[in-house]
Amino acid sequence: MENQINIGDQSSQQVGQNSLSQPTTIQEKTRVNYWLILVVGFIFMVVGFTGGYLFKSKSETKPFYVSQPTPSVYSNSTPITEPAITEQPSATPRSNWKRFTNTRFGYYFDYPNNWELNRGPGNLSDEELGKGRSVDVYGPLAHSQDPGTGFTVDTNELHQTGDLRNCGDIDDCISKATSYFPSDVTRSEEKFLGYSAKRISYDRSTPLYTQTFSHLFVMIGDNFYHFTMSSEKKSFQSNKTIFDQILDSFKLVK
Repeated sequence: MENQINIGDQSSQQVGQNSLSQPTTIQEKTRVNYWLILVVGFIFMVVGFTGGYLFKSKSETKPFYVSQPTPSVYSNSTPITEPAITEQPSATPRSNWKRFTNTRFGYYFDYPNNWELNRGPGNLSDEELGKGRSVDVYGPLAHSQDPGTGFTVDTNELHQTGDLRNCGDIDDCISKATSYFPSDVTRSEEKFLGYSAKRISYDRSTPLYTQTFSHLFVMIGDNFYHFTMSSEKKSFQSNKTIFDQILDSFKLVK
């Protein structure tokens, strides 16, 4: 009997001990699961925040470009020529340019705002210049050895009064107007205001610089016009754009 009682007591004691130890084990497992969930959640938060920040930074610093296909200029080995787009000359090539008007021969042209009229002896007024047969505008000097950049319009220069030309056709006028030109010149023909015009270009050297001259001659009605463009040779090509714009702005008003 005593052995049975002891065995029963021991069994009861073991059962009691097992029942007391089980909640502790379950609580520890639950605590471990909580920590695992917290750690995994924290990792997802860090990864999500970092990825979002990097995506935002790339979006702000690198705009999205869509590459466009490059059109082919050839179709079935046949070249396609696109029509050239040319800017139509306007009365004022640039909005801040100044205008000279000759009331005697009825024309005007525009010139850069930083250029000046050559007013000659006595500092002629705009009205006096507008009644003359010759007008000269010049650009600012690049340096002390630069002859400067100039644009001149002479009308009927072969007659001392400028009212009538002292020549026949355009070739006769040119031969008389260019008698002082050097023998080595370049000649070409072109159109100016719809009229046949002729151009003569040459260089003239000095010990300090070489100056390039380009002369354009045209006969319009009873008047013979002689345009002269000049600048130091090394800067002539860059000034040619200005010369062309001045010529494009030249208009007859009567």
